[in-house]
Amino acid sequence: MGRSKPMRCFYCGATGESASEEHVPSQFLGSRLKTRRVCRGCNIRAAREIDDRLADYLMVKMPKALADVRSIKHQGKEPSFEADATISATGERVRVQFTPRGREARRLSGETVHDVIEVRYGFDSDLWIQFTAKVALGCAAKLFPDEWLDEPLARALRSLLWRGPIDNSIWPNGIPGWPDELDPEHPARQALGNERHMIGLLANDEETPSAFALLFGGQITCGLPLPGLALPGSGRVWVLDWRPGDPPQAEDYDSAIERLLRDREWSTSQIDRLKAG
Repeated sequence: MGRSKPMRCFYCGATGESASEEHVPSQFLGSRLKTRRVCRGCNIRAAREIDDRLADYLMVKMPKALADVRSIKHQGKEPSFEADATISATGERVRVQFTPRGREARRLSGETVHDVIEVRYGFDSDLWIQFTAKVALGCAAKLFPDEWLDEPLARALRSLLWRGPIDNSIWPNGIPGWPDELDPEHPARQALGNERHMIGLLANDEETPSAFALLFGGQITCGLPLPGLALPGSGRVWVLDWRPGDPPQAEDYDSAIERLLRDREWSTSQIDRLKAG
């Protein structure tokens, strides 16, 4: 019996390190998608430097609560959190609560506030970029052979993951980073449900992926866009189910959305109305 091939870590590129079970999008974001093509050292480092910090990050807590994205460990608990805010017109301090039912602001007396309010928070775009690079590499581990790790995009993503220099040949204008909630009526959110993830590696040609987009849980979206390429909706995508299985085949974005909607027993007329909207 031949020896199995040594594992090559998709987070650092090293060969022969001990493998560990890594959640691709983090558990606190409701993800069950995992890979064992990440070494133990990178897994621990990513949890400390990225996941633990992101779990307390207001720019993630807000869309997570509004979109009802539940932690794997707390599926029965509705996400909710409160933050300080001010009434825009007067500067009066209030508290605002975010839940899947929406936003509700109250004065310290408990009175509901209907005025426009402002929530202030620091925006660490580098942290979100790190997280997006982590998920891009984790999903690539579900799709591609070890040889992909020698591609320019893979090297550029590993640099982003560990706060290294930005590859200006891939991202010439820098990299915006943001979390966002998908509109409940968005076709991808309707199609994916809560158990599938959609990955898009947009390409200048069929062989060389040159950008990354992700929708996970059908609810929160993030991306590393390239100037001049619209996303999502162009290029090829892979739809990953969290259950173990063979790597999926690449599909056209629109075809994948329609297939998933039909899997959820949508009629042709329902699909046509969604496209028209």
